[in-house]
Amino acid sequence: MGGSVEDSANGVAVDSSGNAYVTGTTYSDDFPTLNPFQATNKSQSGTVFVTEFNATGTALVYSTYLGGSGGDSGDAIAIDSSGNAYITGQTCSSDFPTASPLEAALKGACDGFVAKLSAAGTSLLYSTFLGGSGIGLANPAYNDGCQGIAVDSLGNAYVTGGTVSSDFPTVNALQTSLNGPEDAFVSKLNPTGSALVYSTYLGGSDYDYGKDIAVDSSGDAYVVGSTASSDFPTVNPIQSTGNLYGGTFVAKLNSAGSALVYSTYLDGTQTTGPDGVGGIAVDSSGNAYITGFTCAGDFPTVNPVQATNQSKHGGASNAYIAKLNAAGTALVYSTYLGGSGMFFGNICPGGGDIAYAIAVDPTGVACVAGTTASSDFPTLNAIQSTNNDETADIPTNAFVTCLNAAGSALAYSTYLGGNDAAAATGIALDSSDKAYVVGYNYAPDFPTVNPLQATDKVPTGNATGFVAAISPPPSVTFVPPSLNFGGVVVGTTSQQSVVLTPLSNSPVSLTGITTGGDFALITTATSCPYGGGVVAAASTCTIDVTFTPSAFGASTDTVSVAYTGPDSPQSIALSGTGGVPAANISPQQLNFQYDYKVGIRPPVPVVLTNTASESLAVASVTVPDGYTQSNNCLPSVGPKGSCTINVSFRPSAGGPYDGMLTVTDDAINNPQTVQLNGVSFAGPASFSPGSLTFGSVPVGSEDNPQVITLVNPSNGVDGEIPVIGVSGDFFILDDCESEMYVSTGASCDIAVWFQPTAPGTRTGTLTAKYTLPTATTVTASLTGTGEWPGVGLSPASLNFPAQTVSTKSAPQMITLTNTGNAALSPLTITRSGPFAETNNCGGFVAVGASCAISVAFSPINAGTGSGTLTLTDNAGTQTVSLSGTGMDFAVTSSTTSQSVSAGQAANYSLTLAPQGGFSQTVNLTCTRAPSESTCTLTPNTVTLNGTASGTVAVAISTTAPSLAPPQGRFLPPGITGLRGVFWLYALLWLASVLVLAGARKRRAAWLLGAGLLVLMLWSACGGGGTTTPPPSNPGTPAGTYTVDVTATDASTATLTHTIQLTMTVN
Repeated sequence: MGGSVEDSANGVAVDSSGNAYVTGTTYSDDFPTLNPFQATNKSQSGTVFVTEFNATGTALVYSTYLGGSGGDSGDAIAIDSSGNAYITGQTCSSDFPTASPLEAALKGACDGFVAKLSAAGTSLLYSTFLGGSGIGLANPAYNDGCQGIAVDSLGNAYVTGGTVSSDFPTVNALQTSLNGPEDAFVSKLNPTGSALVYSTYLGGSDYDYGKDIAVDSSGDAYVVGSTASSDFPTVNPIQSTGNLYGGTFVAKLNSAGSALVYSTYLDGTQTTGPDGVGGIAVDSSGNAYITGFTCAGDFPTVNPVQATNQSKHGGASNAYIAKLNAAGTALVYSTYLGGSGMFFGNICPGGGDIAYAIAVDPTGVACVAGTTASSDFPTLNAIQSTNNDETADIPTNAFVTCLNAAGSALAYSTYLGGNDAAAATGIALDSSDKAYVVGYNYAPDFPTVNPLQATDKVPTGNATGFVAAISPPPSVTFVPPSLNFGGVVVGTTSQQSVVLTPLSNSPVSLTGITTGGDFALITTATSCPYGGGVVAAASTCTIDVTFTPSAFGASTDTVSVAYTGPDSPQSIALSGTGGVPAANISPQQLNFQYDYKVGIRPPVPVVLTNTASESLAVASVTVPDGYTQSNNCLPSVGPKGSCTINVSFRPSAGGPYDGMLTVTDDAINNPQTVQLNGVSFAGPASFSPGSLTFGSVPVGSEDNPQVITLVNPSNGVDGEIPVIGVSGDFFILDDCESEMYVSTGASCDIAVWFQPTAPGTRTGTLTAKYTLPTATTVTASLTGTGEWPGVGLSPASLNFPAQTVSTKSAPQMITLTNTGNAALSPLTITRSGPFAETNNCGGFVAVGASCAISVAFSPINAGTGSGTLTLTDNAGTQTVSLSGTGMDFAVTSSTTSQSVSAGQAANYSLTLAPQGGFSQTVNLTCTRAPSESTCTLTPNTVTLNGTASGTVAVAISTTAPSLAPPQGRFLPPGITGLRGVFWLYALLWLASVLVLAGARKRRAAWLLGAGLLVLMLWSACGGGGTTTPPPSNPGTPAGTYTVDVTATDASTATLTHTIQLTMTVN
């Protein structure tokens, strides 16, 4: 019961329908859940689980996690009459789920919790923290926590545990303050969980904690726990001081929680370690039943089943079971329970046998569960009689033990476990005393019956939970378990008896024994008290029954035995047949002899006589092998009449033939029999040797013949002509039939060939058939082995991932194995389709050998590519289908031709479509555009995703003719043709300046300078220039052009597709 990490089942309860409710702790994220309140594990430090099983244990009713992120444990569970589950334990999670909480927040490092889960398991009716702010040691066990829970008929919940908090909530407290480093506590919550009815500390000045709690019909609470305090509060104790090392306390609180009815230590003193507490239960009379373990040699015993601690290891533990009377003033009984084993732990200081839990039925039968390290633990009526743990020097298995109601003997006791450690930590009883046991187990072979979960999921060394239901042994046994009176003459009486024995060393209170029909009870000196009474333990009584048939034919009925046990009533089946007086058969014995030379002898008559005045109904007449019969007896023989049965001896071979002729009828001495004794002194011929074995022969070939001899014995039939035949993959050549017969004492030879038609072991039969004195067949077995290679191909097909066209995939391997019993040869391997192969097989593969064939996919086209790998050899032709998908892309355009005038642009739209799931980037380029034009791709890179297409716009721009050059700078035109004019003006200018020089020297000088400057500038701008005009722009020439747009995959550049676009320039 669990997941794949680690789990432990800690507590169990059972309802009136037999449904089991289990709680515990899981570390597994895959713990089985159904209709969960909480579907997931929130902590790797442990989470509570709550699970309900149906009555047969074959299905979950619900199963849920219950916990937060800090680490939690489910320690105990109880249920009410409505099927609501009450769970308690310890939580270290601040986010533990709460509902209508009495305490809404975690106060300390860890606190107790109490939760009430709905009958469907889908919601919390309430859930609350219960604790204070104290923080003990780092171990959560030394912080606040609850360990036991009980529920009364009103739905009040009673919990106990331990607290290290001085502010633990108290209400109407018997003890209002923390007396030691840890005290026990007892708290009672109202049915809604909204308030404490009472809550009290319970402890002395040292470490104390409450382990388990029970409640009686008056609301009084019975608490058992552990105490190390010498001043633990006691009231009317049967033992006023405890174990020096720590031990057990038992206390009873009144219904108000305001006073102790009694409180006592329960320990031994001769020990090297503390006693340990397991659990407590209470019966309807208020008697308390306590279990645990003790290392002491002087644990108090009263009327013990086992008077001493059986440990032979100087202080190892035995379990104990004690019953305390309702007043708490005396032990009714107290007994050790255990063997001599010991495992090493921190108690005594070595542990042995430990009881963890106890339950009691309404009659006072007490059952305990725990773990034992003993191979001699006491068992009785055990379902498992030995300790199966063989993994350590000291083995540990779980155990389940029940005492009878008086506590004077074991009712049953059994181991429970596999070949590793196991412990039973919880137990509950249903109305039939079926024990429901839970715990943890390390063994993968833990015994399972009708399991909901058949296997252990955890890794080796981790524990998983378990739940088991154990039916008690019957209270009584009957020997014999049924009575068959056989044939009884109608109207007469026959008597038989059954011995009743109480089991489990317990007396049985009979409440009534009855029967009916043609059967009756009679009283003898040893008869049981039919009307009611007690049959003492270890004694017996008889149930004496008569059969007086009132009519012919079969009669059936039962004896019903009722008593106070949970398995009452039980039945004893009765049967008998009313019949006629005895029939006679004569003779009583027949003796036959047979000799083949003499032949068949006549039948021998047997006479059946009806001595009654009524008809004798005959059902059948039978004879054994070697005999035949015919009769006139069926279906009946008249009153005082007779019939004849003719018996013939028909042996099929030599040797003795002994058996019985049987007549089945309704006479009271039914059946009637005749002893038949026969012997055949001669038999038919036989083969020598009796079988032939051929070696290995290739299928379709034949082996050298072997010879077998047919021998007719010296006392055989002379002149018999056998018919020789053969079956299977064999054929023969013989001289037996050619000789017409095999005379007495003679023989003939038969040559047998083996020609297998299939591989493997081949069998056949050689036969010689005779007809005298009866049809007889003599046989010899034939065996040979057909050799044939077998071909195993793995895998049977290859499917390659998508591969870019014109590239080669990574290889995939095919393993060829010769699975036959002959060499595989010669071997040729061919392939078809876009695939390549290499292999290391050669032409020969030995028996059992393997070779490898490497296949690669090289698609040449987009889409699915298929092919076949074909192997041809002496085993036939084998094929492996090959498939893969080639990836490519296509480039298309809705129009590939445009007509434009010079100066206009031709526009095209290209579509790039992936093929075969092509998912790569494609680069595009444009070439062969006409002069005086430009080609633009938008975009020039497209990424395809395997399914969607991409679009590219192509624009080819042309240029119109023009005188102005479309680009570049040119010098202004030259003025070379005006040089004469230039020089003429220059001379005139110079003369004018000279004329005026005399009158205005200063001004003339300025004019001269200015004129020279103008002439220099003129020369610089145009004096050296050319007179050739600048070139004109001719534009894009008219004509029809083919422009190439090329698309190439960017990753490998192996895929290239070019589309040609036609453009006419007018």
